[in-house]
Amino acid sequence: MITGEKMACGLCVMAGLLGLLGGDLEAQTAPEPTPAATAAPEVVDPWEQWVREYYKVLAVPKGTEMRLGGNLARPHPRVNAVMEIVYEDEQFVYLRNLPLEDPRSAGHKAWLIRQGREAQQLMREETFSKQYVIASGGPLVPLPFTNRLRFQDRSEGLPSEGLWQMGFALADFNRDGRVDLVLPPARKGEARPRVYLQTDQGWREWSDAQWPEEPSFDYGDVEVADFDGDGNLDIAIACHFKRSYVLYGDGRGSFRRWVELPVANKAITSRALAVADFNRDGRKDIVLLAELDIDLSTSQAITSGLINVIFNTPEGWKLSPATFPRGIYGDHVAVGDFDGNGLPDILAASHKAGNPFYVFLNEDKGQSFKPYVSDAFPAQSFVLGVAAGSLDGKKPDQIVMAVYQSLRPKEGEHYFSHALLAYRLADRPGKLLPEPKRTVVYVDQDEPINSFRDVAVGDLDGDGRSDVVGLRANGELLVILQKPDGDFLVEREKPGIPEASPSSVGIYRAGSKTLLVANFSDNGKAKGGVKVWEVARR
Repeated sequence: MITGEKMACGLCVMAGLLGLLGGDLEAQTAPEPTPAATAAPEVVDPWEQWVREYYKVLAVPKGTEMRLGGNLARPHPRVNAVMEIVYEDEQFVYLRNLPLEDPRSAGHKAWLIRQGREAQQLMREETFSKQYVIASGGPLVPLPFTNRLRFQDRSEGLPSEGLWQMGFALADFNRDGRVDLVLPPARKGEARPRVYLQTDQGWREWSDAQWPEEPSFDYGDVEVADFDGDGNLDIAIACHFKRSYVLYGDGRGSFRRWVELPVANKAITSRALAVADFNRDGRKDIVLLAELDIDLSTSQAITSGLINVIFNTPEGWKLSPATFPRGIYGDHVAVGDFDGNGLPDILAASHKAGNPFYVFLNEDKGQSFKPYVSDAFPAQSFVLGVAAGSLDGKKPDQIVMAVYQSLRPKEGEHYFSHALLAYRLADRPGKLLPEPKRTVVYVDQDEPINSFRDVAVGDLDGDGRSDVVGLRANGELLVILQKPDGDFLVEREKPGIPEASPSSVGIYRAGSKTLLVANFSDNGKAKGGVKVWEVARR
């Protein structure tokens, strides 16, 4: 956009011609048509208005012009402006400025500035459209609603109050064909994990479960796998401000055998973990994500060891030599094959605005991970929840983010947008795309604190397409169903615990059943607890 100063200079090109010649030069223009009295006033772009003035024909008294050959002339020898002769009569020579694109024209420099600014603006808008969920102030068009699902509460026997924060896991511990639920300790509660067995009448705590007297546990995240290959399920647990462990199960309820997981930096603790076979040796490995990048004992920033990949070897747990950038910490971490090379990659949530590192590609069977950075990822955002899955039904996996963003760059206005976004990094054969392909699953501009705290991906309605669930700060679960054409619908029914403080959400397929699980904390407005819903079509 040409500034007022530049526009005024452009207009002075014409005014200067008249002023230099005084009364010897008279501008002759055709009279402008008078608009009808009822017509609305024309809204003219300042640049367009300047261009209109620039191309107006000037009537120069014959004999005062300076001919340059052909159809070119100057309106006066003292005026250094090359113009074209439109026509002439006995009294006047009618001149018009050369096209702006012509380097000889009086307005060529202004045109170049205009072209450059337009190009810069286009580049900015292209960047904003990729990096910002809402890059302009236009109204949001809400997703259409549907009333397709029923959520039947199946939480009987589970905790109905307390500070149930961070993770949980489902697995069949007692081999009865039903998935059971393992929870880390509740915050400020009894410092031990819990296993709840699923029965026909609901859930009951596994009375045979036995836990080690040491080490000391706290709330955090849990995952379940057979880490030692004995056919029994084991539990990995990451504890807030404490260490992370593997508790080995004997299949009958005892988890007293345990081992502490090694980390690169003892100042780092974690309350988020994920399980995958990073080195493809057939044994499940573990990744830990830091919960802070500050050493609380010294108040100094920690720049290394914020992500730890730990191999499960026959000789014990061994730390991968892989290193990761600074500034990475959060409450959720997921794994999936995002580049299609057959190796599990890492997707980390971020509690640090402006952190560009979310995805780490497994290049050498877990020995090294390459940060995948793109200007297509959300800028100046908090990515509070992450998940891996395929929304479009293709391979490899897509990354799914729960994003909180608070700036509209075009207007320079602070505002609050909350979004569920999916990105495809590689096409079907596993070849990386030139830039990630973004799918906006959902976006709104709710109150600033009502961000999405976690996100889950899975088929809720049994149609073979992945759906998305976002867990909001107000305790509600927003269910987004996918249509056959890839568009999305908002399910009207919203399970959850309104006004309770949420933490995590998961979708689990258990035989013919689909279970939706979430945990919450007391906060003075509502009781927390752990909730399970069986999801069915209406």
